[in-house]
Amino acid sequence: MPLDIAIDGVLFYKAQNIKKSELAQMFSVEPNQIEEALSVLSARLEAGATTLVMTDSHVQLVTDPALDEFIEQL
Repeated sequence: MPLDIAIDGVLFYKAQNIKKSELAQMFSVEPNQIEEALSVLSARLEAGATTLVMTDSHVQLVTDPALDEFIEQL
């Protein structure tokens, strides 16, 4: 399974921010591989209902802010 898809699954399951270093350890890869996979994932998510919020050290999968008003009405 491609790393970006595996990360997507973990972020969805965890539903909270996760340290990028924790992801690297979890998947036994180098930090730069996590960054590359997050870049691929971010590009893939552009056409969907979720997006990534990233800092230098953490990442989180969240609902796209464009859906906020609709979701608040539910």
